[in-house]
Amino acid sequence: MEFYDAHIHFLFKGPRSGIKRILGYLRGIGLCGFDALIIAENPNDIATILKMVPDEYHKDINLEILDNQR
Repeated sequence: MEFYDAHIHFLFKGPRSGIKRILGYLRGIGLCGFDALIIAENPNDIATILKMVPDEYHKDINLEILDNQR
């Protein structure tokens, strides 16, 4: 069995149904797993952001990374 690791950063401004449609398409073409951090707001205080993010992701989150997602 082959495994692939890919990640996508995107800002989605639309209804939830749009995300459901996109994820349904990806599932249909073979997506087997999905891990998402969906942050509805992007405060400028890292302590506030880290409260919204599970501990296991803290090492991967900083203000520079989040600023690049805007």
